Amino acid sequence: MFQQGKLRAFPINAGEAREPRAVAAWLEQHGIEVVHIGVFDTSGALRQKRFPAHSAIDVLAGDWSFIDAIQYWDPADSTFASGAAVHETARVDLASGRPFPFEPDAAAFVADFTGPSAERSGRVQLSRMIERAMSRGLQPWAGWEYELIVLDQSYEALAGTDFTELRPAMTANRCWSALAPAIEAETMAG
Repeated sequence: MFQQGKLRAFPINAGEAREPRAVAAWLEQHGIEVVHIGVFDTSGALRQKRFPAHSAIDVLAGDWSFIDAIQYWDPADSTFASGAAVHETARVDLASGRPFPFEPDAAAFVADFTGPSAERSGRVQLSRMIERAMSRGLQPWAGWEYELIVLDQSYEALAGTDFTELRPAMTANRCWSALAPAIEAETMAG
């Protein structure tokens, strides 16, 4: 079984890791059954796909595609621009591999577009800002906020109310913390 906290980074070098057999061996060695791979959109939201381990091998070993429309979605999943969307190539950052805290035997990786949307990548822009700050003698620090609230009532049950009777579904639910989905994985899975 994949042990949370055991994985700190992809343990094989990028050259070897791009070989499907090496990726398959790594997944098996760590007991990983599910792989989440995400691309950050321009608003900073992580848009991800979930793969069974056997389907993730080729994705981790090479290029894959993700729809470029995520560059025009806002955090509420509406679009602020129109136009045709296409799938662009993306590449997984193997060093970004970490345990996925909300599902057992799962790992998460971040990918970036390699086509026309690459320059709009939040990770590329953040790297540029960090380099610029450091060139001016500043030491930048970055943080990430994770917010989640799971309610005990359905949307239908709340329709027509003033929403004053909202009840969290999980006793440890704190909207600013990733703790709730981590310790309430069974509730989340349900």
